[in-house]
Amino acid sequence: MTDPVIATAIAVGTGLISAKSQYDTGKIQQRMYNQKARQALLRSDQEALNEKRKGVQVLEKIAATQAAINARAGAGAIDPYSGTPQGLRVFATAEGMQDFQITRDNASLIEQIGILQSIDNKQAGAMAAYQGRIAALTTLGQTAFKAYQIGGGDAPTTPKLETITTPIPQPNTAVA
Repeated sequence: MTDPVIATAIAVGTGLISAKSQYDTGKIQQRMYNQKARQALLRSDQEALNEKRKGVQVLEKIAATQAAINARAGAGAIDPYSGTPQGLRVFATAEGMQDFQITRDNASLIEQIGILQSIDNKQAGAMAAYQGRIAALTTLGQTAFKAYQIGGGDAPTTPKLETITTPIPQPNTAVA
């Protein structure tokens, strides 16, 4: 038969190693989720920047269209700031500004989505760390109970309460 001290030491040692492993696993998962959070922000920033570049391209196209309208009107000896050329310029500007606004809105939405994804990942990381701590504490509790059992003790019992039977004084109802 195995010596209870050695068995207890082995149980406590393996329990401590297991608890430390569970704790470390939670922390590693938290770091992984935090890295995902940073990546989500970087990705959304890059995508938003691409949308902003598209917006700049739209503005450049508006300017080029207006320049072409002015040049054609000038070549035809027409005032480029009145009549049909002006109407074309207003139309081109309105259509272009609509496209520009869409790219601005897209960039804003992409940034907000990135922030939300980052928050989700950080919360998942915090939950992973919490679960690691809870698992480690549970393992420590189980280990302590096993060590107690191996050490020769019986399972803990609830102490019995003694009943106190002290008479309760009755109020004096005699009238004097």
